[in-house]
Amino acid sequence: MLLFTARQPVFHGNGGLLAYELVYDAECVTIPAENFDDADTSQIIADVESLAGSARVLVSFTKELLLAGAPKLLPPEKLLVGVKTGLLSDENVFGAVKELRGAGYTVVLDEFEYSPETEKFLDLGDIVKIDFRISPISIEQTAAACKNAGKTMLASGVETFGELEYSERLGCAYAQGFFYAKPAEEENLQPLPANIIKAMQLMSQPEPELSDIVEALSQDAVICGEILKLINSVYFGVANKVSSISQAIVILGLDYLREWVCLMGIRKITRNNNSEALRLSLLNAKFCGKLAEKIPSAAEHRESFYLMGLMSMGVFSGKKSFAKALAQFPLSDDIKNGLLRRGGVYSDVLDMALLYGKADWRGFCSLCEKYGLDAAECPRLYLECTSEVEKSGII
Repeated sequence: MLLFTARQPVFHGNGGLLAYELVYDAECVTIPAENFDDADTSQIIADVESLAGSARVLVSFTKELLLAGAPKLLPPEKLLVGVKTGLLSDENVFGAVKELRGAGYTVVLDEFEYSPETEKFLDLGDIVKIDFRISPISIEQTAAACKNAGKTMLASGVETFGELEYSERLGCAYAQGFFYAKPAEEENLQPLPANIIKAMQLMSQPEPELSDIVEALSQDAVICGEILKLINSVYFGVANKVSSISQAIVILGLDYLREWVCLMGIRKITRNNNSEALRLSLLNAKFCGKLAEKIPSAAEHRESFYLMGLMSMGVFSGKKSFAKALAQFPLSDDIKNGLLRRGGVYSDVLDMALLYGKADWRGFCSLCEKYGLDAAECPRLYLECTSEVEKSGII
């Protein structure tokens, strides 16, 4: 089976989600090029459902998995088949990919860089993935070749809004990278609205008064509208439409409300309304909490690590402006120091969550070793977290 697997969103040009790419450690693939048994099949399908929910998935398959027929475990409408261009020099791989395309699968040429030698592979791909970390000349030559061949392009490794705009000028229909988690203006974060600060302060008390929380949140018409939209969503399944903020808060419960208000707070200061950025924060929160439970010195404070992860979208902003913004939140110094990456167990646990999401397995395993964690247990924790995010209904 696959040992380490993380998900990374791929976006349409309009910002909507195209698919989640499932990024895994190819060195850990030990399945022989033979038929999968029923246990293998059911486990892979279950893992994909946990990682991506109802979304499509993009998976870049190894030679062994392509020859073993692994893509056929998922239907064409669910799977985008990624193939590293270098593998297509193998006639058996070329034939397997051609067969998949004939069966209705969408083929994504991965690690494609135009040259006279690679031009012959363009016909086999439906989507061409262009790595924005290669040289600008190669990017533009590759994009030009794709346009001439009528191929759809996916810009990979897009880290800034400037790079996103550049990819659009080149004609890329899709984009992938951590640009989506960045605030509207990295060095100019918005101040946190006073009513949200008040609500957070109230909810951090041992026995908060519900009426005071309702009063604080009722001062913001947008917040009220979003709370009512949330409570009347299919996820909560309330029999009759809720139109009262106080009733909505009672149904939500303080723990759920606290989580939601923190997410709304970080969204407001960054002015980032991308739902995937919020999902990433919630995923980091759950993963930080589960990792903390495995560390003796951190287990007792699991909720603090969870809260730190919930605020993690702010780490993609400028450090100085984020430090100023954090001063407005009623958080402990441990949480703030962790978010500002000032060292210590809080900082390390957040780094572990971020490294895992970026598929930096070496850095992740190094921190696991530092705290005596069994790295082999962590992928299952991550799967549990992604499944919980998909089922949470909070976003």
